[in-house]
Amino acid sequence: MGVITSFLNGDQAVGMDYHQRTIGQSGYESDFHSHLEFEIYYFHNGECNYFINDKIYRLRPGDMIVMHGLTLHRPNPNLLIPYERTKVHFKPYYLENLIKAFNTLDLYRPFRQLKNTRMNLRHRENELERIFSALHQSYQLQGEPLYDARLQIYLLELLTLIYQSCAEKLDPHAFESGVNPKVANVQKVIDFIEDHFQEKSLTLDDVASGTYLSKYYISRIFKEITGAGLTDYITIKKVNLAKQLLLEGRTVTEAAFEVGYKHPAHFSRIFKQKVGMTADRYRKLNDMT
Repeated sequence: MGVITSFLNGDQAVGMDYHQRTIGQSGYESDFHSHLEFEIYYFHNGECNYFINDKIYRLRPGDMIVMHGLTLHRPNPNLLIPYERTKVHFKPYYLENLIKAFNTLDLYRPFRQLKNTRMNLRHRENELERIFSALHQSYQLQGEPLYDARLQIYLLELLTLIYQSCAEKLDPHAFESGVNPKVANVQKVIDFIEDHFQEKSLTLDDVASGTYLSKYYISRIFKEITGAGLTDYITIKKVNLAKQLLLEGRTVTEAAFEVGYKHPAHFSRIFKQKVGMTADRYRKLNDMT
């Protein structure tokens, strides 16, 4: 099942998992998900295909992914070997005023303009580890007088490193073409879905016809590479777009029609199942006006 959720609760502005190491089914995000927070993900060790929006990244140690939170994403690690990563989630308002004080340098640009990007920072591993360690130590001091000041200092340092690395090391290639035929074919399926998922009816037969691949082959390799079912992915794509439309001020009915649902009541049931609340409540809770 796919879900759209939030990593942070209540007034919490920052969340962090430092050198999170798991093996087996538990301990990692097993569903497609999105959230209002920005996310920084750093891959230490293991084997993992990382699915972001309409791209598949085959991760190498030292890869960092910078994501706008509303981008639909999901890791699919090899569960037979240790999977180790560091993640930082934070709400955009947390550093907004400090960044505006820089006048010409917008450290949020990699998140807002690129939406999501992958770069390899293995060559800056020592510097990153120092920042992550300091950030983690500060994060554990919640409630102390200097908590926010320390956290903001190290977050700004991390964002500065990311800003520099996006300009110097940005990798425009989503995956290594030809390395793995299954990944290439799943990418073809994803590209087709990206172009057609807003249509009222998009079935496995449609995808097979549009990609010239067997529907049985598609079902098998899509699950193998992404870790999720094709139908569930299409549904989550629709709900995630609807979520963004609601944030932009569309009514529930307008959002339902725009993402391809003919009957708003059916859309509302699907939205509540995936998000955990009605579309109308979600729109009101996140009303920025």
